[in-house]
Amino acid sequence: MIGYKGVVLKNNILRSKYGDIFEVGIPREENSVDDGNAFAECGYSFCGKIEEVIPNEDFFITPEQRIYREVRLFQIDTLDGKIIGSSQHYKTSKIKLIREVTKNEIINYFENNINAKIYVEKYYAKIGDKIEKYEIYRNDISEDYKVIYNKEEIEKICVKSCARFGQNDLCLQSKNEILKLNNCEGCLGNGINLGPKSYERDYLYLIARSKLMDKIALSDIDEYNMLKDNREQNEVRSLELLDEFYK
Repeated sequence: MIGYKGVVLKNNILRSKYGDIFEVGIPREENSVDDGNAFAECGYSFCGKIEEVIPNEDFFITPEQRIYREVRLFQIDTLDGKIIGSSQHYKTSKIKLIREVTKNEIINYFENNINAKIYVEKYYAKIGDKIEKYEIYRNDISEDYKVIYNKEEIEKICVKSCARFGQNDLCLQSKNEILKLNNCEGCLGNGINLGPKSYERDYLYLIARSKLMDKIALSDIDEYNMLKDNREQNEVRSLELLDEFYK
């Protein structure tokens, strides 16, 4: 079955709200589903229609929200998994992200589907939000998701993730043309919440993923072994799935 899922994008990594890491085109491991009391905790969530994703993971993100939490919309395939639930909140035992539904596709969908737009208007009215959020999203400029493999680009992503980045009186890298994590070592904000150290596991995962794409054996990748030592299970499992898929 084909459906739709909102996935959080942070530091070029796609995660579910429960921490599962998704890579486009790579099936996640099978997860049992239960339509009893465990419905909220089992399987993988998705929706039957694009607009039905909004109450679960709102992808109409404003520029201010994007700094802290950005959601992207993906088309998914349940493969041959077991499916339970209803269109607004299905659960499946198997899932694979097929592709991102681009911003232009989303805009065209809502501009040509009055029922979808009414659905979102009613939802925003219910929670006290405003449909103007869609107009902000519609006029904002953002790039489609793509996997970053270049080490310099990875360092840039992790430096920019710092809450202090760009603040001339607080950020040591504000005037640097080339952003390097090493330059953050002397910063008082390096170890704060939302500082570069907060995203060390993201950096290790991104570098390990890049090396894996360069055909380096997983067991020989230092960053993967560091993630294992730190018991970062979501990152470790995702790298192992990537390794299994490309063998």
